[in-house]
Amino acid sequence: MLKSRIPGFKRFLAVVKSRNIIKNWLTASILYLLGRDRIRVRCLSGEAYLPRDIYGRVVRGYFQGFIYQFDCNGNEFLINGQKIRINRLGNCFDLFIAKFKRELPSIKEIFITRVYEKLNVAGRVVVDVGAFVGDSAIYFAVRGAEKVIAIEPHPGAYQEMLENIRLNNMEDKIIPINAGLASRTGWIKISRVDVDSTATTLYKIDNFGNVMTVTLGEIINKYSIPNNAVLKMDCEGCEYDVILNDYEHVKLFGEVILEYHGNLMPLLNTMKRDYDCSVFDKILYCRRRL
Repeated sequence: MLKSRIPGFKRFLAVVKSRNIIKNWLTASILYLLGRDRIRVRCLSGEAYLPRDIYGRVVRGYFQGFIYQFDCNGNEFLINGQKIRINRLGNCFDLFIAKFKRELPSIKEIFITRVYEKLNVAGRVVVDVGAFVGDSAIYFAVRGAEKVIAIEPHPGAYQEMLENIRLNNMEDKIIPINAGLASRTGWIKISRVDVDSTATTLYKIDNFGNVMTVTLGEIINKYSIPNNAVLKMDCEGCEYDVILNDYEHVKLFGEVILEYHGNLMPLLNTMKRDYDCSVFDKILYCRRRL
């Protein structure tokens, strides 16, 4: 949420900047601070009542540069040229451009806040490490990815990803793999947590465990990944093992984006050998130099 992700004075700056996309920005921000469940916003083309968390994500996304265009009218709003319509039908979470079995914070982080907006995925292959319930994989497919290799170790999240892929008829676009990514083949031991908790559970490679690991080299060879492909990693710690111990395969990707969960500098120093990198909101984005 906005409050939990933008500290102190920056929250004030985010609200002030929102005046460029929300006409009643001051009133809307007061309603947000008062804890209102739904917030009336007036946009360029009309007005809408946004759920509190959606309003917060829009303001944060615009402040941090993920969102560069926002408009609304009725129950529809436009984010970076893409129409979004939120419908909650039973347990199904329908965003008009994609459907999910249920509503989860990560789905809104990806589709509303647009944390992967910088990636140029149209017509390219994406290797999605830490695909969770398929939210990011489906987002990449919606944005025109040629193919998405979606790797997720947690059995429950993997099963939910299969359901979400079927909901969106994307069986021909997304290849799901129930495995962890590591610098060497082996096993990882996964804590017995529910699907919601797995997004914040750190995984460590070991000589024994209950889920197998694959390497980038194996993925590249098996699926004939081209050298302009995109690599996304949100794997709760595996990024250190893979980048520091298997960089020879990481550097084959044209763009790399990852969420880091510890000291940034070892990752940044390694990636800067071949990439131009930027850092925003615990996310490292790198584009390979020509």
